[in-house]
Formats: sequence, structure tokens, C-alpha cells
Amino acid sequence: MEDMLGAILKLPKPWVLTVAVLAVLSSITVEHPASGGWGVDVNVDAATIGIVALVWLPALLRLLSLTGGKVKAAGVEASSGGLLGSPENLIEDLTEIRTGAEEAGRRAPEIDRAMEQVQRQIDEMASEYLSGSDAVTEHSISRIADEYEAIRSTMPPGSARTTRMTRVVNEARVRAGANRDTARRLAIPLLHSEKEGQRIVALAMLQEAPSNKAVDGVLNLVSDSATAFEMFHALVALREIAPKMSVEELAHAISVLTAEKSDPRGVGVMADANLPGLIDDVLFKLEAGVENYRHGRA
Repeated sequence: MEDMLGAILKLPKPWVLTVAVLAVLSSITVEHPASGGWGVDVNVDAATIGIVALVWLPALLRLLSLTGGKVKAAGVEASSGGLLGSPENLIEDLTEIRTGAEEAGRRAPEIDRAMEQVQRQIDEMASEYLSGSDAVTEHSISRIADEYEAIRSTMPPGSARTTRMTRVVNEARVRAGANRDTARRLAIPLLHSEKEGQRIVALAMLQEAPSNKAVDGVLNLVSDSATAFEMFHALVALREIAPKMSVEELAHAISVLTAEKSDPRGVGVMADANLPGLIDDVLFKLEAGVENYRHGRA
């Protein structure tokens, strides 16, 4: 019994780390006034307390999966009628934590690797606890695609808008983790949509549920993207699809990305803060895939 309780209550170290980092970041404001010097303001509010409470989320879900009953805490509700009485609440929580982890990694590059581990933990939780739910539907895809387009059309360019758009991407990822087969089926046709919101959601789902059937559509969005944000997520999707690609597909993808480095459209690809490094990262993975084929390890 003690061994079982220990397994239930065991908390993944990356998860605890990210909750601690997010709590600190949410409570500290650093100011640099025009008069000179620096100011640090520490304010522990309800949001900070809520973040700390989420440290027990993995253990809570494990316990509920065994005991049944009905408990609601930290935005998560579970009942004996099914593991989660309200999966939408869990989707929202996991989306917020995933987005917060990405923000933390950008603000503090030294913990970026730990934040990546946290994101993987969130993906595993989505797969384990949302499986069988209606997380991936045409309605949910349409709603978050419309949300993306509303954000892009109403908010001025800047970090706040990027964070909001990234949250949409993360919600699509969390939903895709619940049912990867459905996510792939619905995502691939949307790569050719005239609406950027639908294409972004498709790319996000393919990052979580990669398919080599999406190679051509994703490459088209790399070489003919409407925005830097779309190109970024097309590259991330391509990186996840790479292990599933044939040697011919890998070679074609390498040629497309190599051409993009010369910025043939003149849209400032190499002047972007994120794209050049990401292109090199994806190229490295594609070229490694070709080498695997050459040495018979594909």
C-alpha cells in the first residue's frame, strides 16, 4: 500500500521545476525607470498561488483514476462516470502550463532544456488522461482557428500577440495528444485551407501527431508561408515529421530549406530572430535522416 501511495504521489522533477519557475516569474516584476537604476517588485497574488497548487496536478489525476468519486481542484474535475468530468478544464490548464513553460524557457535560456521536458510531460498527461474524450473535433478546431485569426487581426504586433497566438498553438497540441489518429485525419486537408487560422491549427496538431502524408503540404507552407509565425510552425512540424520521411522526401525537404536560406521571396527570412536557427536545426535533422538511410539505420 505504501509503495502504491508513493507511486501515486511521485512528482516528476521537471514538472516541479517548471511550477517553481513559473511561480517566481509570476510574482516578480523588474523595472528600469527612466531616472536610472533597477527596481524589483515581489507580489504574490492569487495567480501565483494557483500556479503553485498545480504542482500536485499529476498526482491528483493518478489518484482520481484509481479511486473514482468526484473531486474538483486547480481547475480539474473528475468523477466516477469517467476519469474527467470536464476534460475542457484540463485542456485549458495544460495549455496554460505549456505556454508558460515556453515563456519561461525564452526568458531564462539556461532552463530551456528543463522546460522542454515539462512540455513532454504535459503531452504525456494529455495522452493518458484525455484519451477517449472529444478533445479533437471539427468544432474545436474551427473555434481555435477563428480565435487565432481574431487575435492576429485585433492585436498589434508584439510579444503579447505572439504569446496569445502561441497559446492557440499549444491548445491544438494538447488536443491532438488526446487522439493522434483523429488529429492527423483532420489536420492534413487543412494545410491547404485559404484561412491561416486553420493552417496554423493543422501545423500545431501535426507537431504532436506527425505524418509523412503531410510532407508536401508542410513544405508548401515553409516556402510559401503567409507570415513568419506560420513559417516557424511549419518548420517545427517538418522537424517532427522528419523521422517518418523517405530518403527521397528528406532530399526534397533539404533542397526546399536550403533555398529558403537565400530568401528567394525577399521577406526577410534570415533577418528574423528565430527562423535562421530553426532552419539550421531542421536541416541538421533532415541530413541526419539521409545519413541513417545511407548506413542502413532508417
